[in-house]
Amino acid sequence: HTLKPSLLTEVFAAAENTYAKDRGSLIHACFEQVEWLDDGAPSRDALRRAIAGQASGSIDVDAAIDEFLKMLTLGATPALLSRARYASHSGELRVRREHDFARIDDHGRMIQGSIDRLVLMYDDGQPVAADVIDFKTDADIAAAAERHREQLLAYRDAASRIFKIDPAQISARLLMVKDGTVVDIA
Repeated sequence: HTLKPSLLTEVFAAAENTYAKDRGSLIHACFEQVEWLDDGAPSRDALRRAIAGQASGSIDVDAAIDEFLKMLTLGATPALLSRARYASHSGELRVRREHDFARIDDHGRMIQGSIDRLVLMYDDGQPVAADVIDFKTDADIAAAAERHREQLLAYRDAASRIFKIDPAQISARLLMVKDGTVVDIA
């Protein structure tokens, strides 16, 4: 019994999609371990612990960790994940990683998500500005920017409502982790 070429193509595409999704989840889990790169990259042991149990048998964990550690050096990534980026802000900085939220939008719909990296800037104990950063493993930067624009705007809106910050004081950007390109959305 032979498979039709279209069915075989679907099987391979599903397997490739599962691999890409698993790999993306591992990369996100690794980025979650970074508070500030000024303090150094997470150790290999910390990264292994962070991704323990998440890796499917098809993913080489050591190779994924190597790939992640290289990503930390690419393009704008080191600057984006450092305190120096926020040097013009004299107040306190706080980083939230994988910040979950749920809220009802203006149309009565439930909006929920998880902001990969949220840098909050405080003055006198009050949040006054924020930087929403979403990590993407997409290869096509222009397509990713368009595909994820609404998601990032929803994250910016959520941060604005949760922390009572004027949306004009919240930037939203994608970090394309494969090459360190930053795409400003708002």
